[in-house]
Amino acid sequence: MQRIGIVLTFVAWLGAAESPQELPKEIRQALDSLHTGWRFAQLDTFNTQQLKPDERPDWVSGDLDARGNPDYVVQIVDPRRPQDSRQLVLGFINLARGFTRLSIDSTPQSLQTYLRVNRRGTRGFNIETHRWFTHQRDVLSILYGQTAGMDCPYASGRFSCTVSGD
Repeated sequence: MQRIGIVLTFVAWLGAAESPQELPKEIRQALDSLHTGWRFAQLDTFNTQQLKPDERPDWVSGDLDARGNPDYVVQIVDPRRPQDSRQLVLGFINLARGFTRLSIDSTPQSLQTYLRVNRRGTRGFNIETHRWFTHQRDVLSILYGQTAGMDCPYASGRFSCTVSGD
């Protein structure tokens, strides 16, 4: 009986490590400071139904820099920005000295854009080479409804996005 409890505790810990329930306070403070009046981007009903049960459209976490700590990506709306770049996707890489903020994408406000992390070891498809591959690290995906997507791996201090679907 004790063995089952230990296994369940480990499984619960593992799930919590992959999907934190709250965005770190340090990231919220940075957003408050740099993007006065910000709010999380919203998703329409149809695209919300496309999310997996543990996914959310406005922020994700994963080990994007492969250093063993949770990194975060948020999708926000900054009402002070011009209409053509009001919706922002920002990365927060978890370094020893704190989080480093990186701009990943900016678009007009949309109810169809959401975030996903492709976990290390999962399969992906390269639309240019028409070949399947295995993700060697956690990789951010930005999905634009059911029409397009970008994979944005983090390496050498930046996110490099390429079209991953259309």
